[in-house]
Amino acid sequence: MALSSNPSASSYSLPVVLIADDEPAVLEVVRAMARSLGWRALLADNGAQALASLREHAGTIDRVLMDLHMPRVDGRSVLESIRTEHPGMHVVVMTGDCDARESGLVPYECELLAKPFEFAQLESALHPELLARRAA
Repeated sequence: MALSSNPSASSYSLPVVLIADDEPAVLEVVRAMARSLGWRALLADNGAQALASLREHAGTIDRVLMDLHMPRVDGRSVLESIRTEHPGMHVVVMTGDCDARESGLVPYECELLAKPFEFAQLESALHPELLARRAA
């Protein structure tokens, strides 16, 4: 999917988050929350689209917020690809699966946001210090 907003010259200094979820309502709500926190958003509604966006926008994506259970390519496969192709990428897994960490579906190096989550939890996951570094 394309950037969720028409980027202006000044928006290029904003950090970019890739949001991947197969629920359109979740995509829109999380996009709106991220934008209110000063982030530009790329949206993907399945795992294959998330991987394509990561490849197309390599070097410009600062964070990945992704669902664990998605069609076409599941979240676990997306995580493995990110680990291989984009080492060091900060990934936040959004899931309603309460046992995702304990069952080994979410690696410990990934942050976990349990759905539903609150605005403050998303703000913490997006690490506002990145905004300060980009603005400098």
